[in-house]
Amino acid sequence: MDFGERFKPNSMRKLLQQQVEEQSQVCDVTVKYGRWIKRYHMHILVESPFFEHAFEPKFQEHTSGAVELHVGSPTTIDMAIMYLYGVQPILSMNHIADFMELAEFLLLPNMKRLCINWLQEEELSESNVVEILHLCSLYEFKIEHIYDFVAARLLTFLKGDHMLTLIPESIAVLFSDERLSYVPLDLRIQFVTRWIDRRKVSRKDEVNKLTTLIDLPQMKIEQERHTSQKRHCLITYSQPHAEKANRMTLSQFLRPSSVLSKLHAYCFNTQQWVNLRLHTSLRISRHTSIHVDGCQVVYYNDQKKCVYGQDLEQKKSWCSAVKYDDPTRELIWQKSILERNTCYFILTIDKDIHNVTTSLQIGQLTYNSDAIHLSTVFVCKGRFLDGCVNSSNMIAILTVDANVKLMFYIYETNSSKTYDVSNLTDFSLANRKYNIQVFGIDNGFSVMKGNSINIIWYQQGANIDVPFAKINVDGTMGFRYAFIGHTVYRWSIKGKKLESTKILCLLEQYPGPTDWDSISFPNLPFYKDESLFQNLAYMTIPITSPVCHFECPHCQLLDRGYTGQQRSFRHTFTGNYRESDPDSDDDCFKPCEYYW
Repeated sequence: MDFGERFKPNSMRKLLQQQVEEQSQVCDVTVKYGRWIKRYHMHILVESPFFEHAFEPKFQEHTSGAVELHVGSPTTIDMAIMYLYGVQPILSMNHIADFMELAEFLLLPNMKRLCINWLQEEELSESNVVEILHLCSLYEFKIEHIYDFVAARLLTFLKGDHMLTLIPESIAVLFSDERLSYVPLDLRIQFVTRWIDRRKVSRKDEVNKLTTLIDLPQMKIEQERHTSQKRHCLITYSQPHAEKANRMTLSQFLRPSSVLSKLHAYCFNTQQWVNLRLHTSLRISRHTSIHVDGCQVVYYNDQKKCVYGQDLEQKKSWCSAVKYDDPTRELIWQKSILERNTCYFILTIDKDIHNVTTSLQIGQLTYNSDAIHLSTVFVCKGRFLDGCVNSSNMIAILTVDANVKLMFYIYETNSSKTYDVSNLTDFSLANRKYNIQVFGIDNGFSVMKGNSINIIWYQQGANIDVPFAKINVDGTMGFRYAFIGHTVYRWSIKGKKLESTKILCLLEQYPGPTDWDSISFPNLPFYKDESLFQNLAYMTIPITSPVCHFECPHCQLLDRGYTGQQRSFRHTFTGNYRESDPDSDDDCFKPCEYYW
């Protein structure tokens, strides 16, 4: 007597699948599509409510034993029916639309779910994303990452023919999204014109509806009204953080080098943050300082000893080599400051271990010249800590001498005078904590350590050797402070709020409470919050400069390294439509053997 190797009964579905493959006489129902004919088992087909009702006695199919279909194709019909036999269909974009139509027609919700799960795993590309969007609209399901894919590449889609089949509501959704303001108005108008020309007769009545939804006339008026104007902005930029940022100071956790492709600008007239994309990316290091001069974005490259700049109004880039006064000396620290067509370089020179000096070198910046020649105007003892230039062309330099004493010098470019104002600062450098900052303000400087602030004012007309006075201000715990021009900004570490007030208001109301104006600030990770606040500056940008929404998906795509050549995007779906069906008597969901 023969004994089997397993005690489970053989799968009935395997036998049924074999009978269909052999077109056995026990297959008692014929399915037709045009000239295509194939037989299946009635007791399998009735799993579909459509076939169950079709074979009721009152219908002709009950008598003839045949059903003729007019949806799908022979291939998709066979795959859909074999799905009832436990055979997994091999889906593709070539027939996914027909397959979903069959799932709807045959009243098979599980098969529709299989199609949706497959679409969620399908790799998006510029050739298939519009068709998937149509399926989402037709069968009322959502795939969130598809909209992000289109939004980030809207420039490409509007220039091509991919979206000419969209309905007016879909176009209105895209054009009314504030995040997609990076798309030029002219390109939108050109697309709408081509969209209308595609089907002039059927879309003639939809033109007014579409124009109302996206408000093209008003957008055109706004563009013409502001063409010659400029925006006054508060600009900043963010830098990447190191992996061990929680064990490092802010200045330490900046990476040695990173690519900067955009600035963040807060427009005072609209009270909104926008992205100001540079037409050429800048490679910056942890010691790089971005400076703005009118409509110029300028920075110094320490490795190449060159000053680079971009003219946002003319959309041009330039480069000038820096020629030091004495290039043979060994530099152990330097800082570049570029303001009002003038380059200021503060250099710490290590002559020997007991004789460290800091010098100030100045050179005139001419954007068309090949080189900037620096001249030394001031030398002092000590190692450089911080420095800045204010609106009165006065330069502040903080150094620490061999006795760990804080030294504060002010150089006035108009009179070429140097003032030692070290006695006006009362900050201790005990334990070698050098976390001291100096900011340029109107007619003076602000020196800050922690929450202690020294306001140093220039007293005009004072007939004294050192025409400066000091006012002490204690800042509030839990805030970071920054001084720009005649305004002081503060950043709440816990509350993540940016506020501002005039420096005169701060001094007049001190020590009482000060009235602060709130400024909206994007919700970012901690390290970016700190980096953005530390790099605040003022700038005037042309109204025609390419600005876009702070959360612009196109900018986010470029930040991830998109070059325009990548045409696809794979979204990871957590589900798995290849799992075994617990209700099936088969050991697995058998893969289909058809390949197209």
